[in-house]
Amino acid sequence: MLDKKRISRILRYADHDLPLLENKIRGLRSEIIELEFRKKDLIYTLTLQNAQLLDLGQVIMNFHGVINSTQVTR
Repeated sequence: MLDKKRISRILRYADHDLPLLENKIRGLRSEIIELEFRKKDLIYTLTLQNAQLLDLGQVIMNFHGVINSTQVTR
């Protein structure tokens, strides 16, 4: 068993460190929330850019089709 002196020392350290740890946990939670928002924003941006690339690919394919048909008719 722990003696009273040791228990008293543990409680003093806990009383001093607990508020610091609670503040650190609050800060980390805020960072997690911010990172989740950034993650969602980046996923949305990637989705839009992917759609733009698909559209661009379609335009390029159409352009090549026009070039090829123009060369055949000459």
